[in-house]
Parts: sequence; C-alpha cells; structure tokens
Amino acid sequence: MNRIRRGSSPTRLCLAAVMPIIAGLIFLLPPAPASAHHGKDFLLTATDDMPLKGHLYALLSVDDTIERGGGRGVEITPGVLFAVTNRFSLEPHVHVARDEEGNDYRYGATAVEGRYAVGYIGRTQWRWGVSLEYENPREENDNLEGRLLLVRNYTRSLVALNLVASRDLQEGGRTPFSVILGMLRPLSPTNNVGLEIEAPFPLADGVELLPGIYHVFGGPTGRTSLKIGVGVFVSRDTTAGTLHTAFIQRF
Repeated sequence: MNRIRRGSSPTRLCLAAVMPIIAGLIFLLPPAPASAHHGKDFLLTATDDMPLKGHLYALLSVDDTIERGGGRGVEITPGVLFAVTNRFSLEPHVHVARDEEGNDYRYGATAVEGRYAVGYIGRTQWRWGVSLEYENPREENDNLEGRLLLVRNYTRSLVALNLVASRDLQEGGRTPFSVILGMLRPLSPTNNVGLEIEAPFPLADGVELLPGIYHVFGGPTGRTSLKIGVGVFVSRDTTAGTLHTAFIQRF
C-alpha cells in the first residue's frame, strides 16, 4: 500500500539541500562493531538485523498524510514478526486505510514480507540483505516489493540504505524504483534520533524527508519500543505533512 499519493514531478531543491548534510555526517562517523535488534530500527528503512528466535513481535504502525488542500489519508498496519532461522524472518500483516476524502476505514490488503540477512560484503564493514513482500490488495492488482539492504554500524550511529523495486503483477504493470536512506544516532541508552529520506527513480514522484525519535521502554533491553516521525513530502504539484508512528512489543 502506498503511504503517500505521489505527485507528477519533484522538488529537487529538497534533495540538493539535504544530501550534502547527510554525506558530511556519514563521512565524520568512525566504524564500530554491529549490534543486532529486530530490523525495525527505523520507520521507513529496513535493516538486516534479525528478531530473536523463540520470540514473537507484535507490530502496529500508523502512516498519516495531510495534504496542503486539507485532504488526509491514514493507513494502519498491524502485523507480527518472527524469526524462522538465524538469518530469515517473516512478517505477515494487513493494511487498513482511510482515503483523502475522509471516508470510513476499511480493509485494504493482506501482505507477507520475508527478510534474509546475507552477511558482510567481502572484508568491508558493510552488511547486506534482501527482503521480498507479496501484497494482495482488496481492489487493486497483486504486487511485489523487493529491497536490497545495505547496512553499517558506526561508533555512534547506524546507517542503512534500501534500494527498492515494486512490481504490479498484472501483465504490463509498471516497475517503479526508489531509494530510502536512514541514519540513527543515540541520545541515551533508551532514546535515539533518526533521519530518513525516501526518493523515487526518476525523481518524478516527489521526495519525503522524515526526522524521528525512537524510545525503548524498560531500559536498553526492554521489550517495548515506540517510534514517531514528523516529516514532509514535497513535489512540484503538492506539499504534504507526514506523521509516522510505530509500536513494537516483544513477547
């Protein structure tokens, strides 16, 4: 399910202003060993970290988009996450959405995502993995979304890059590509701040910039976490505010 209704042409100024800042921050970060979580460190960006075997993770995310003209779209996604092996996890989930006209919430799609952690790339400190999501919408065509995940831990930060390809399974369907970049930095043992950027190829559908704050309840090894991001989506045709929240409970 699309979180944002994309416009027909982007505002390149957004990327031009932000990318040098991100590149500079990455350049200043010294390397450090990796530490595993559950692969849900960010709001939009996936990582190769695997959930703990023998545990079930309950997931609930809400993606809210407010158009400049007053239209508002909301999508609620409950699901579960669990490890099949030390390198492979599954995440079945459903989408419930309300469109920009403010109609009632209704079931939108059922989906399942598989994620596989491959390991380190040669002798570098970069790790890589892949994910594949199959979605069966209520009204539209079935579709697939594949991601190539590139991840690296630094002394005080985590950097992840997702190269995303989506495919409408109808014959002759489009295959749009996009990239999502996420950076996370700890403020304390239980609080992190992050910055994410999502942009399509070509840049014809607009760009989303999403800063966020992430909290773990009950200390660094707590079972409950909450992530909140307030961002902006910009294209030549529209500007929209975005609000993303995600709740994770480990059992």
